[in-house]
Amino acid sequence: MFADDELYNEINVPNVDEILISLLNTATSAVQDVFSAASDQIQNEYVTQNQSLPQLHGQNTTSASRFVSTDVNSFIERNKNLNTERKTSGHMNLLTEYLNYKNEIREIHEIPPTDLDVILASFFVEVRQKNGSEYEPISLRSMLGSFERELKQRNYPESLISSHKFNRCRLALKSKQKDLKKKGMGNKPKTAERITDSDIEALYLSGELGTSTPNSILNTLWYNNTLLFGMRGGAEEHRSLRWGDVRLAYDVELKKEYLEYNERQTKTRTGADVSLYRNKPRMYAMAENPQRCPIEVYKTYRDKRPAQYSAPDDPFYVAATTKHNPGPHYAWFSRCPVGVNKLRSMMKRMVSNADLKSDKRLTNTSVRKHLCQKLLENNVPGTQAIQITGHKNPNSLNNYRSINNAQKENISSLLCDSENRHVRLSIRSVQSPETGVCLQMSSNQHATSNQNSDKSLFSGSVIHGGVFNITLNNFFGTEPPKRKRVCVIDSDSDCVPRCVTFKTCVTVYYVIKLVSCYGHIILC
Repeated sequence: MFADDELYNEINVPNVDEILISLLNTATSAVQDVFSAASDQIQNEYVTQNQSLPQLHGQNTTSASRFVSTDVNSFIERNKNLNTERKTSGHMNLLTEYLNYKNEIREIHEIPPTDLDVILASFFVEVRQKNGSEYEPISLRSMLGSFERELKQRNYPESLISSHKFNRCRLALKSKQKDLKKKGMGNKPKTAERITDSDIEALYLSGELGTSTPNSILNTLWYNNTLLFGMRGGAEEHRSLRWGDVRLAYDVELKKEYLEYNERQTKTRTGADVSLYRNKPRMYAMAENPQRCPIEVYKTYRDKRPAQYSAPDDPFYVAATTKHNPGPHYAWFSRCPVGVNKLRSMMKRMVSNADLKSDKRLTNTSVRKHLCQKLLENNVPGTQAIQITGHKNPNSLNNYRSINNAQKENISSLLCDSENRHVRLSIRSVQSPETGVCLQMSSNQHATSNQNSDKSLFSGSVIHGGVFNITLNNFFGTEPPKRKRVCVIDSDSDCVPRCVTFKTCVTVYYVIKLVSCYGHIILC
């Protein structure tokens, strides 16, 4: 036993604890090496990624500048036509009031087509204005359109205008319109009349148009833009006009200054159809009448308005100072845009201040009617006229065709005068090739039985060049020439005419006889 113990001590075998500690140290060292290698690899990848981070960051910044977060629904609502929305809202309020009157608690889009057809038919027959008077026929048709728009926005399954389920509604509307026409309605009593040249002259003489006061400058600018640029008289187009939309330039060929208008959104060109565009209209300087030259009015306004408020995006119309007639060293205009209500009543206010003694209904639309009728009276082609008026279709100008008071008086005199005979001379177009001036002329003259009375129309006249289209209608009591008798000859030959006079037939007969006899003699 002792020998074994001594042998064990000589061998010096380590115990179990030492073996476990040694294995643990070896494993720990190996794990540290693995983690160290992994850490170096991760650090190298991180450095490599950081080298490309500035480029990626720049790309994200560029993309963020190209896209803007916007609420689509609110964006669509903001770009709707405000006038249409206002009209639709008013008509819907009226219908809601009628539904409450009929104890109907359902919304219009919740009512089935069969029930809604009956309700709307009764509505068009029973509705009245606040004072108890009838609506105009065109107003009732406008209500139907408003109801159609509201139902379409609510995804209603049927159409009031085209669906057969609303035949009763449409029939009631037509019957109501016919009944109103029997009562003398439907003649558009509130239609604006055309402003005449004499009315325009009166506005200039009264000082409402011109450059004497700040308000007269604003009035003249509005009038020129409406007449020469074809802008609509309402407040929308004039309100959205910016100072940079009107550009002053010089025409080298004509050697004249002009103003050019860059159009924004209008009634006919909203931007929804990109194929619709308009050539930029111009207004040129009038050297022969500098007091009424549109270029001089623009320059005066440019010099008088605040220089700090003349950026391209600033409003074109700025408010006048409260002082009626400020001196040359005082401010004429302030840094504030002209209000909507003032733009809507420009013509009405000018007529009132000028104290025009006229029973005509003159509104902002009167200037536009003057523009369209002036172009039609001077035979300007429709394709050229719409470039000034701003219409989308030349046929739209037909709505402005009407005869003026002077033409009505001439027609009345012509129809009432049954004793005297007339000679009517109408020169529709006179254009000189040298000056290029085109005029519209017409005249009526009483004539007697003297045969030389038609020559007196040109007595003492001197005409130099030009192209004249003259229509001369002579209603003298001379007998018309007798008609010659016509003899019809049936022949298959293309050389023989179908219709010849009797004298020609006799001549041809004797010629044929002579030729036949002469030929018979030769043959014999």
